[in-house]
Amino acid sequence: MSYIGNLPTTAAFPFDQFSGTGSQTAFTLSQAPASTTSIVVAVSGVVQNPNTYSVAGVTLTFTEAPPSGTNNIGVLFLGLPSIVGVPNAGSVGISALSASGTKDATTFLRGDNTFSGVANLTTASGTAPSYSARAWVNFNGTGTVAIRASGNVSSITDVGLGQYTANFLTAMPDVNYSAVMSVNSGSVNMVLGTKYGTPTVSTCLMITGASGGLADFDQVSLVIFR
Repeated sequence: MSYIGNLPTTAAFPFDQFSGTGSQTAFTLSQAPASTTSIVVAVSGVVQNPNTYSVAGVTLTFTEAPPSGTNNIGVLFLGLPSIVGVPNAGSVGISALSASGTKDATTFLRGDNTFSGVANLTTASGTAPSYSARAWVNFNGTGTVAIRASGNVSSITDVGLGQYTANFLTAMPDVNYSAVMSVNSGSVNMVLGTKYGTPTVSTCLMITGASGGLADFDQVSLVIFR
């Protein structure tokens, strides 16, 4: 990044971390943000929608308690950064952007090591609102059911042939969620279904089948939106 002046300086964006307990909803920040849009909040590496929390002074309050975990809650302040280093007289410049705190904030918010730079924090383009998935899972539905990767899904219960229950780590706000499902079926004519029976805030029931009836598949995916 280019800069004006002779001595490079660094802009440090404050970053707070907290450990969730599974029941605590309010956390005390190191400073008071101007509004919910002045901070970026992530839980377990997933950036949260501002309508899922509120700020009053230095108190950050979630509408639902984040799951338990060590330093699994991160708050990046996007207001005026503090300037680390004193430039030469008559010069002003910023050569690098970083987040201060005990853990690299940009890596925490991205959830992997490929994210670098506060400038890479982006939002969806267009005028329509953007909604994040509440839960997702990719699992092997044949033999002994095994989860390959997931978010907010604690386990999969094998109910029977072509029937599975996804168990949420953190419950949904209500049962009015949308469940999107897919399988890797090759050339098989498949039949998909979700939420058969009575949906609950803690589980989502799924069925998979072929033209001949219910069937298991080795690649099953489920995404929950609300």
